[in-house]
Amino acid sequence: MYETERSDGAGMPAERPQISGQTRLYRALDLDPRVLDYIVSLAPHEFVRLRNPLLRRLMSPRITLSRVANMAGIPVHELVERVAELGGGVAEHAAAEPELPESPQAEPDWVEKRTRAPYASWICSRTTMRSMPTRCRR
Repeated sequence: MYETERSDGAGMPAERPQISGQTRLYRALDLDPRVLDYIVSLAPHEFVRLRNPLLRRLMSPRITLSRVANMAGIPVHELVERVAELGGGVAEHAAAEPELPESPQAEPDWVEKRTRAPYASWICSRTTMRSMPTRCRR
């Protein structure tokens, strides 16, 4: 989580945020501007929208660093360590990060393969040949 670590030694207490896989992205982005550049470089297609301030404000509170790592295809601990290094935080390692479910590769049995929608024959039978779309012509 996003908590601070305080030193009990003499002088000013050192506050360093703790970064874990459950840390929300907006907390990590608040640490340092370089964190945004690093996140975008991991998967530009997925994260380029974060460069837009409005989209960053909407998207970043809804996603954790675990999810970012999963989308980028890198281990969670590697992302957490790099973000902590860039932002001056402390990497907090969980014993076991929960695995996110993946979509099955094969289609379920109940999905039917159809070439046309069920109502296409009704529509095609009531149109003239000139106005008929190519997919309806036999």
